Amino acid sequence: MTELTCVGPDCTNAVKVKADLLCDGHYWQKRKGRPLTPLRPQARRGELRRWLERAVTIETNECIIWPFAAKDRDGYGQIKVDGVQRKAHAVALELASGEPAGDRQALHHCDNPPCVNRRHLYWGDSTDNNRDTVERLRHKGRSNLTHEEVREIRRRFIPRRRGVPSNALELATEFSTSRQAIWRAARGASFTRVE
Repeated sequence: MTELTCVGPDCTNAVKVKADLLCDGHYWQKRKGRPLTPLRPQARRGELRRWLERAVTIETNECIIWPFAAKDRDGYGQIKVDGVQRKAHAVALELASGEPAGDRQALHHCDNPPCVNRRHLYWGDSTDNNRDTVERLRHKGRSNLTHEEVREIRRRFIPRRRGVPSNALELATEFSTSRQAIWRAARGASFTRVE
């Protein structure tokens, strides 16, 4: 008996769901209501490690971007080493420097999470990482608002009064946050240190 192949675009995988003639990947795209698109190629065992070992030998000042789908929610490449999921840039720095990370963290000069170029990486600790985050204006605390945005919200906020609706919903939409976050920022319940 011949094995059926998936009818998804550019797919040669074996059919898992015979009713739809789809492989697992295309079946889940269909089930989630997404259009059928070509699947990302899955890395074979050891392929990520071999690619990373080659990448750290490249002599360039440009970012070397982690090309695999294995990334965390912040965009950092992920690789499994000895059964433990690790950040690819930290493993790249270990390979390049010959030193294990220990308690240190691998930090980027380029501020580009998927970059694994050894020239863009350096060792630091959590204090260095936090300082770097603040200096590069990526730190927003637990909020998704910056101090400049809070000042703008306070300047433009119109509280609800009789016959006059608040503009909190419009501001929440504009600043991509919740109406409650707008109210708290405008009234000083949050961002108490921002004038």
